[in-house]
Amino acid sequence: MSEKKLKKFMKAVNEKFQSPLFHIDQIDFKKLRLYNVGYHMNLYNRGIDRLRSITVDEIAEIEKKYKKTRKCASNDTRLDRAVCGNLKWIKIEIKRCQKSIDEEGIAECGVRVLEQLMDDLDFKDFHKLIGVDNLYVYGSIDGFREKSEILNDTIYSNSIGKIGSKQWSGPLDVVRELLGLSEGEFSAGWIRDGI
Repeated sequence: MSEKKLKKFMKAVNEKFQSPLFHIDQIDFKKLRLYNVGYHMNLYNRGIDRLRSITVDEIAEIEKKYKKTRKCASNDTRLDRAVCGNLKWIKIEIKRCQKSIDEEGIAECGVRVLEQLMDDLDFKDFHKLIGVDNLYVYGSIDGFREKSEILNDTIYSNSIGKIGSKQWSGPLDVVRELLGLSEGEFSAGWIRDGI
């Protein structure tokens, strides 16, 4: 990925989360080589419980607000989409989830609702709906740096939310950190890439 595309990606992430997650002007892109950049969202147990309890009525309230602020012309072909304030796809997924009876179906449905919420809602509304203490979002850049003393340390972005447990990044990251390995070494990413 070129420096231009990387900056564009970071700007898009900042816009998605309506927050300066990445401070683009503070990163030395010239030294970065073989990097992996992304954002991560941890949803804690209370957040999962909250996700399962979201009602169609709650979404309808947000939809009313969006229809006022996300105005589209009456002849716009996107009137049935979230860009014009229509949140019907979220409501459809919530109704489907209410029909799920086994744990696997409930989990799959929860993921679909989460993805639809992330796609259709402004992040601030999503954050408020899930609960400000129920999730943690951060970005990271992993890779090697040329002519630098810090060579391959992960660069973490700003964060949104609160850390909900001691092992906030999951058990595999705890093991990786105990072993003193970088993310690329631990996942053997260098072996899987084509030569």
